[in-house]
Amino acid sequence: MTRSTAILPVLFFLLIPLVPRAFAGDLLRAADPWCPYNCEEADPHPGFMVEMARQVFEKHGIRVTYVTVPWAHAIYGTRTGQYDGIIGAGRIDALIEDRAVFRYYLHTTGMPDEFAEAGTAGMEKIYVAFSPELENARRFADMLTKGMTALRESGALLKILNSYGLEYWDEAEK
Repeated sequence: MTRSTAILPVLFFLLIPLVPRAFAGDLLRAADPWCPYNCEEADPHPGFMVEMARQVFEKHGIRVTYVTVPWAHAIYGTRTGQYDGIIGAGRIDALIEDRAVFRYYLHTTGMPDEFAEAGTAGMEKIYVAFSPELENARRFADMLTKGMTALRESGALLKILNSYGLEYWDEAEK
């Protein structure tokens, strides 16, 4: 590999923030894959948090684009405005396994659920956060909150969750 060829990927990542969005009605969300919350961007099931955000915002004419990047890059890029938001903010990476991630694994592999939960180190809420650099961050957060309530009331949220082998999170804690 020549020196100039090795520099191209570095230049690509440095120039990403300078590329204008194709549409003013787009939100660019980033995260690293952490299925079932957010999976690979090209996956037919990109993650239930990605699907929920898309369903909420498309009703307002806003397209949600989701990209997968290393977690530290997603955090930094959201803080600096490179991404409009991050999916999975506030999550704990130190647990042996998250209940939803494990249930999704069982669901996608067809493995029978013959496991007993040994205990929980604690429950952490998972968020969809918006960049402090995003002018309409508060408006989008309100839109998402109201949209999530509407998805739940209409049954669309349960349909999304069921496609990942999950149920409402408050039902899972009972």
